[in-house]
Amino acid sequence: MRPLSIRVRLTLWYTGLLLGILLLISGLSYSMLRRSISQDLDASLMTVAQIIRDTGYSTPGVTAGPGPEAALLQVLGPDSYDKFFQLVDAQGNPGIRSTHLAGRTLPLSALARANAARGVPTFETVQLSPGGSIRLLTMPVVRGGQLEESVQIGMPLGHARQALRRYLETLLVLVPLGVALAAAGGAAISRAALARVDEMSRSARRISAQDLSRRVQLRGTGDELDRLAETLNEMLARLEGAFAQMRRFTADAAHELRTPLTALRGGVEVALRAERSTEEYRRVLGSSLEEVERLVRLSEDLLLLSRSTAGGGAPRAKVDLEALCVEVLEVGARLAEGQDVAVRLDTIGPAWASQSSML
Repeated sequence: MRPLSIRVRLTLWYTGLLLGILLLISGLSYSMLRRSISQDLDASLMTVAQIIRDTGYSTPGVTAGPGPEAALLQVLGPDSYDKFFQLVDAQGNPGIRSTHLAGRTLPLSALARANAARGVPTFETVQLSPGGSIRLLTMPVVRGGQLEESVQIGMPLGHARQALRRYLETLLVLVPLGVALAAAGGAAISRAALARVDEMSRSARRISAQDLSRRVQLRGTGDELDRLAETLNEMLARLEGAFAQMRRFTADAAHELRTPLTALRGGVEVALRAERSTEEYRRVLGSSLEEVERLVRLSEDLLLLSRSTAGGGAPRAKVDLEALCVEVLEVGARLAEGQDVAVRLDTIGPAWASQSSML
């Protein structure tokens, strides 16, 4: 599978990060809106309960007279139409209730009765059949330290849930749209940001070993890409110098090798043109041996130079100098046979050296 380009990966990372942030913000905003609506509903229910309590209606009955509802309409205006109330005596029997209930009774839970006995209001979400879910407040009315009655205020949750649903639908439309726009913008930004990298890549491809004088163009912005271009240009300068040195070295080595080889070839050709005496052959062979020795020294110098310029990353082993001297002595003794040359080795002892120190 072909790996994704940096441009695509940057776009995906940016889009994924933005999507996570938007989902987090959307979840928090939805939770905060839901809590705010719930608090507003509870505050509205508490206000209505205080109005009902202040009207002083505590006479048992089935249908509320115009007093409490008129008071609600006078204080709240049209907002009172979606709220209904019910008065409950200390024993839990319903009394006056709103005409909006249409004969229905607001439920009184065990928790609400227990809290009312302690003088604590209770907020609940209950089902009112028919009518759906409502938010219900049960507020006790305590006089002289005794629970006289409880005021129950209810409000349908349809409007609040509809508002939350519409907000959620809005988020479901805006979040994907925002992510798509951000992805398109991120792709455009990454394309523009990496266009310089593509330009540098094309410039680097046009540079070959035959023409190392070309350089990557600098913009003069001093940013990361300019520093990368400077680094590439410095590397190209070092490569150009190394290649020039290698060409000079190759030319010098070819010249140094050609001279003794030409002399060796010329001497042998001259010796083979006619019959020569033994002394003349010995003189030609001696001259040829000198040229061969020169070639051997030149080869050894080239080998030594190659080893010294090779990378030193690999660890170098230690060399036993005593064994090396003995080996050199044996080679020298064989070469000295019949040459009236004496090869002698004085006192020798154990010695070690690293290869790097011998170059």
